[in-house]
Amino acid sequence: MRVRIVNVSHATRELPQALLPALRAAYPHLDFEIHSHLDYDTPELQIVVCPAGLGLHGPLRQPRLYVALQLEEYPVLDNPYYRNFLDGAAFHWDYSTLNLAKTRERYPLLRPIQCRIGYSPSVAGHLRPYSDDNRPIDVLFLGWDAHPRRKRIIGELKAFCRVFVTHEATLQDMQRLIQRAKICVNIHAKEQFVLQTVRLNILLSNQACVVSEPAEDADAQLRYSGAVVFSSDLPSAVRLLLADPARRASLAAESLAWYRLQPWSLPGLETIPAYAETA
Repeated sequence: MRVRIVNVSHATRELPQALLPALRAAYPHLDFEIHSHLDYDTPELQIVVCPAGLGLHGPLRQPRLYVALQLEEYPVLDNPYYRNFLDGAAFHWDYSTLNLAKTRERYPLLRPIQCRIGYSPSVAGHLRPYSDDNRPIDVLFLGWDAHPRRKRIIGELKAFCRVFVTHEATLQDMQRLIQRAKICVNIHAKEQFVLQTVRLNILLSNQACVVSEPAEDADAQLRYSGAVVFSSDLPSAVRLLLADPARRASLAAESLAWYRLQPWSLPGLETIPAYAETA
């Protein structure tokens, strides 16, 4: 039986390619295909990646049968249009234990299932040895930089090093940029935020030395603590690492080795009667 994978957000362009092999491995009896647009009339199951990309300012049209891969932080659930879209799904996947706890506390009628984002060779580019000789970018931030808090921190970084910021890169562009950066950073849009494991996925898969602000979900930070440098003073941590190329190279190599052993977990499709595995 066929399942359509549809990414509805320009900000997570690499995820369909990362999901495809993980889903095929978990559900070998199903036929998964990547599509560019939702089909609102098909009876086939559709996996909607990052449904917030459909908009948050009005009612969202719902496909006939779908599962949502929810990638936002838990306050978005207070948006009635977004919450109604999740409620119309057979269930929705969420990568954060804190998100799940808040969902069950605030909106117990929703049907979240925890997933885990993991390594996929499809998002890893051509990896070169980590060397400052081929990394002219001091700091790379892949993400939307319009938030005032992010702008402020990026400005602090630009005061002492070369910083490149983009939210419009293709998968291939991101792979090349990460391979050209000495350090990749994860900056929250506000003071506290759940750990952005989607951003870490593309970074760690491409042998990045990653510095992140601390996460609100302590369990996620603990899991990634061997692969990511967490600091509440991100500019200071970046400054120290820029002066220590040997440590950066070691962190990049160790992080990639660890992340390659982290599998995806995408349970739940077996609970949808028409798509349950038959004997």
